[in-house]
Amino acid sequence: MKFTKKQKWILLVVIALVLISITKISEINLRETKYTLSAESDGIAVEITGDFEKTSSEKIVVHIEGYVLNPGVYELKEGARVIDAIEVAGGLAENASPQKINLAQRIFDEAYIYIPSEQDENFEVSQLSSVMNSSGKVNINRANVERLMSLPGIGESIAERIIAYRKKHGKFNSIEEIKSVSGIGDRKFEEIEEKISVK
Repeated sequence: MKFTKKQKWILLVVIALVLISITKISEINLRETKYTLSAESDGIAVEITGDFEKTSSEKIVVHIEGYVLNPGVYELKEGARVIDAIEVAGGLAENASPQKINLAQRIFDEAYIYIPSEQDENFEVSQLSSVMNSSGKVNINRANVERLMSLPGIGESIAERIIAYRKKHGKFNSIEEIKSVSGIGDRKFEEIEEKISVK
């Protein structure tokens, strides 16, 4: 079957539109890949040139501790949730209390996740974001004893004093206010100043 010149031109345009559509779909999932698509007939040519992104899934690194079978540092896909971190850490250990945390909470890179036990009375956090903000700093208004102890120079006794201070005086209005807690002087404050927040 022979096509007239007009029919060939229409066919080339249709082919070009199909190629463009495929390319647009590819751009969603592909990165840094060069492409050239072309069609030619009777001296009439249609060519599309450019780049699109190749498939890539971002990774995040999180630290999970507490009552899981294999606590430690793990790599997860971006967009993962607390439940995903628990699964990669081997699941919940005996006496774990997942009811105290938000299993659906999205995890950000460098997040610290603590899974409390049923006996963990000092655990006050319902969501991951209340313990650590997106910058990775420890929220001293929300963190439990274990999370506070992750700060340099903060042992269990000082961590308990921080929580006792919160209960007596309410939330810290500034990070400098933590120096009102017995055992935290100017020198210790300098060590933790860049690692804490009140929001």
